[in-house]
Amino acid sequence: MPMLSRLFVPMPVSHSASSCIKASARCSPMATVHSVASTCMLAVQFALLVAFFLLPRVKPLTPPPSTDERTHRFHSCHQPEEKNRLRYVPDHLLHSNKSRDVDPSKVPIFCVFRNTAYRKFKKVRYRLGTVPHSLCTHLLYHSAKYSSGAIVSRDNLFDEVYQGFTIAANMRRIWRHLRVLLTLFVSEPETAEFSEGIQSGRDVIFFGEAAYRWLTSHKFDGLNLDWPYAGGPCGSSSDLSRYAALLRSLKTRFQSRFMLTVTLPGELEDVSKGLDLFAASEVADFLLLRSHRRRNLDLFQYDCPGHAVAPVFSL
Repeated sequence: MPMLSRLFVPMPVSHSASSCIKASARCSPMATVHSVASTCMLAVQFALLVAFFLLPRVKPLTPPPSTDERTHRFHSCHQPEEKNRLRYVPDHLLHSNKSRDVDPSKVPIFCVFRNTAYRKFKKVRYRLGTVPHSLCTHLLYHSAKYSSGAIVSRDNLFDEVYQGFTIAANMRRIWRHLRVLLTLFVSEPETAEFSEGIQSGRDVIFFGEAAYRWLTSHKFDGLNLDWPYAGGPCGSSSDLSRYAALLRSLKTRFQSRFMLTVTLPGELEDVSKGLDLFAASEVADFLLLRSHRRRNLDLFQYDCPGHAVAPVFSL
């Protein structure tokens, strides 16, 4: 205890020093200003702290989106969740050895991909990446159509939004031996319009230019022309000569840069009405025979355009 009392004994302060401190605290204006400023700073800091935790967050102002951004947002809102899976080649095919099981110069094998395959039910749905490209020498992308003087997509969702055209052309980066061709299909309801669109020599040349531009811009290797209803109920009696003239014009325009193949109908009657086999064999690189026949339509009374289906599934 004596030690503690010794430690806490206050030091004596002289009367003059004490009076000086009191006078300075009472009379100095700088001390008063400093005290007020400290109090104000504490109040401001406290107000900012309260505002940070209690006031609602305000989103920063952003400029209005451009037309392209609005279009992109519209597509992204209405696209199905399956888009990301359809756009790319499956991983189990990307790390393949990229070897081919066939020799394109000896055994040409044409594989057909339909751009509507993604709409089928799950068990038969397939994509471009699931086609066994090592077993194929040529890939036929089925299909596009000819309308208003241009080759256009039949399924814009898959061909353009899902980038089906681009993925098909890029398949050659994985399988170097593969050749990708576009199938231009003319259905029975479209036969009348297509027949009128190639009735003159000028129309035929214009068609060849449209096909050449499309193949060049999309980097495809050729065109497969599939017109099974030429000369049929919806066609014209002059389709036989028009078809032959169209094939010759395409071969002249394509020369050796692009391939030209022709798909033959599955019935001999349809072949004799609309296609000159001798003329087609002279200009086409390959003639492809359709493996299924049309259903017998004699029992059905209909006006052109009609209905034709392949008996793949029982109805």
